Order: sequence, then structure tokens, then C-alpha cells
Amino acid sequence: MRFDFTDINKVQAQSRDPAEGLSVNSFKFDSIDGFTTLNVEGRDGFTRSLNAPELPKSGSRYLSSRIPARDLVVNAYLDAPDTATFNAAMDLIKQKLIPAEVAIQFNDQPDWHFIGTATGISIGTPGSLSTTLAIAFTCSDPYYHSSKKSVTSTNSLVINDKLLSTPVVPNSLTAVIGTTDGVFSVMLNDENALNLVTGVTEGDTIAFDFKKLTVYGGSNSM
Repeated sequence: MRFDFTDINKVQAQSRDPAEGLSVNSFKFDSIDGFTTLNVEGRDGFTRSLNAPELPKSGSRYLSSRIPARDLVVNAYLDAPDTATFNAAMDLIKQKLIPAEVAIQFNDQPDWHFIGTATGISIGTPGSLSTTLAIAFTCSDPYYHSSKKSVTSTNSLVINDKLLSTPVVPNSLTAVIGTTDGVFSVMLNDENALNLVTGVTEGDTIAFDFKKLTVYGGSNSM
């Protein structure tokens, strides 16, 4: 009787593009040899702090509320064949995490990102070449940020992303005016935000700065 043998050594299959793969300032951490993003904590839930003084009798009186900073924890796995490779990977990870207020993005939401700062790395099995990692971020701004988008509209533009559970507040908007009757309006979350009723002609480029509450047409401020 004849037998044929083959290699039965266990090989760990790793996806190089996991669903929740971490990117910081467009650098993909899963491109690091042996690094694999496992999952992310803190992306979807939220907490709310209430300003509600207690009443003399029962209950409290709601005055206002706020959403505090968001904490994210990226759980990952690092597997290296030798100490030199492991140290090189950790050096690169720390190098990419040192800057503050970076864009934190995940593969399954390529058009959205958080702004935050890495606050620490925990190594699950110190001294081992194969270990879990927990990378912690604090996002002082708890909301999602969108990548730049191009849209086409008529004399009015409505900015309201139904996929988000929170109101959409753009940082800025640059509009190239097409055919118009001299009136251009922008609505945020189905509420009127601003109207431009004069000085708008076809071909004009108008820049709206929602943080500074200014409008610029060419070199002129309106």
C-alpha cells in the first residue's frame, strides 16, 4: 500500500482588508506586516450628559444636554516571525499614532471619519511575538466628519444625510453657480440656513464658511 504525504503545518489566514480596518490620516494599519484589525469599540453608541437640576418635590427640570467626547478602542492582532520584525512594526504603529487630532477612518465607512488623538496602546501578551493590541483614541469632537462631496442642485441646496443619526453641520461649502434667477439658498437638515438674493450670476463661485459665518464671492466678502 502506498501513501502520499503533504505539509499539514497550520497556517493563519489573514485578511489584509478587514471590514473595520483602521486608517489614520489615510495610512492603513493593516498594511503593516502581521497587523490585523479585529474590531472597534465605541463607534456606534453614545452617551449624553444632562443639565437637569433636581426639583424640590420629584424629578428634575431639563435645561440642556451635551454629548461628551467619544472614546474609541481598536482591538487588533500583531503576529511577527522574529523580534526585529515585531519591533519594527511597533515602532511604525507608534510613529503613526503620535500626532494629535488625526483623521480616524474605518474600511466599512470610507466617506466618514472621526477626529481624535491616540491616548494609549495596550499589549495583551508582553514579551510575545504574537499578541493582541488595544489602541485607544479620544475624539474631543464626538461626531462623524464627511469627506469632501460634490453635489448638483438648482437654486436651492439641501444638506441632510439620512444615514446619520445626528444633524449635519458642514464646515464649508463652495458652490459654482449655474443658471440662476439671482437667488440661491442653502438648507441644513431641512431648515433654512441662508439665502443669497443678490450679486449671484451664472458662473460665479461662492464660498460659504459655516464656522466663521461668512460668504465670499470671488475676492469679496458678503
